[in-house]
Amino acid sequence: MISVPIRAIVTGASRGIGRAIALELASSGAHLALVARRKEPLDMVAEEVSALGGFARTFPCDLTRTGTLADLVERIAAALGGIDTLINNAGAFDLTPVGEADLDRWDHVLDLNLRAVIHLSRHALPHLQRNSCSTIVNVASVAGKDYLAKGGIYGASKFGLFGFAGALFEDVRNQGVKVCTIAPGQVAAARIDGAPPHPSAAVPAGDIARVVAFVIGFPATSCPTEIVLRAQHRA
Repeated sequence: MISVPIRAIVTGASRGIGRAIALELASSGAHLALVARRKEPLDMVAEEVSALGGFARTFPCDLTRTGTLADLVERIAAALGGIDTLINNAGAFDLTPVGEADLDRWDHVLDLNLRAVIHLSRHALPHLQRNSCSTIVNVASVAGKDYLAKGGIYGASKFGLFGFAGALFEDVRNQGVKVCTIAPGQVAAARIDGAPPHPSAAVPAGDIARVVAFVIGFPATSCPTEIVLRAQHRA
């Protein structure tokens, strides 16, 4: 349970899991920086956050332009009066055999799923370390724990995310910063090969949002570093 309002960055906040996270945190009075590429859907989520008792500012941004992320973090810190939570949720999916890969597309997936997380985490750390307890939550995938056919670059980006997050936790654990990576199975808000998953075999975005809130509210004496979340039923 989150006992005090937090000041959080939520990436990929315009839809799906990111939107669900923003709305879940809004009910605890969170002050949120909502980040995604398009302004209009971000503004709609910000209105929903306000209606639930939270505060939201929107920051349209292409996270693959990593050279802009230091300035983004500083603008967010100024707008929120600091940062104590970073939720790295934005991501891109790809299912392509290696022999058929569009390497430009693969570069984009790697830039968004991994390099943007690394840069944001690095730039946010000085702000996070000013608090007695801060949290970084990364939304990864079970594709970062097991191999996925046609998922060469997607899996590589998620395996890399687990590796980075684990090392980051070791770097900052004595500085009061929790680092948790969540690995959901197929998500109800996602589509694979153009088709939505069967509802009974998919993890609802709201369930992932509740896990994020659980991690943020977890006592500062321990850190759940990895959480795997699977649908209860198979299709």
